[in-house]
Amino acid sequence: MLAQGVKDNNIVGMLIWFKTNKRLVTIVTSTAGFIALCLVVLVVVVSRPKTAVDAGQVLAAVTNFCATHRPLPQSVTFSQLIAEGYLGSNVLQEFGASEVTVFLNGNETSPQMILMDALMPDGSHTVALSDGSVQGFSNSRFQQAVQTNGGSATPSTDSAGSGADRHR
Repeated sequence: MLAQGVKDNNIVGMLIWFKTNKRLVTIVTSTAGFIALCLVVLVVVVSRPKTAVDAGQVLAAVTNFCATHRPLPQSVTFSQLIAEGYLGSNVLQEFGASEVTVFLNGNETSPQMILMDALMPDGSHTVALSDGSVQGFSNSRFQQAVQTNGGSATPSTDSAGSGADRHR
């Protein structure tokens, strides 16, 4: 019974404190609500999906490049496509790669032939093979795959510089 009286006194004391400090309680709850709202906005903005690269835009750029370049080099980089105006300047950033190389000599007869290579900022490679698969390779494994393909997936170093500025 004594514990119930002490409990009631605590509740009454808290209610009196809240009444006398109404302004402070309002400020504290408003601040807490504002912080919660900021956190929600931050989570929504940060988790917003990045814009995807338009594959049709890339295909059109490569097709237009091939139509205007004779003899056709073995490969073309996104940097070259951007520099020549075939692709927008933000495509590499949207792709998330340091450089992307499209190999123009691909065919379906060699299922492990590399059609496209994205050199990632960490030095690894994400490649699209002619069998339709996409695989991640370390730099050393990528070099082995290039040798297995008979060097057909190495960037060319023609006079236009396609692939010449590629960092490995």
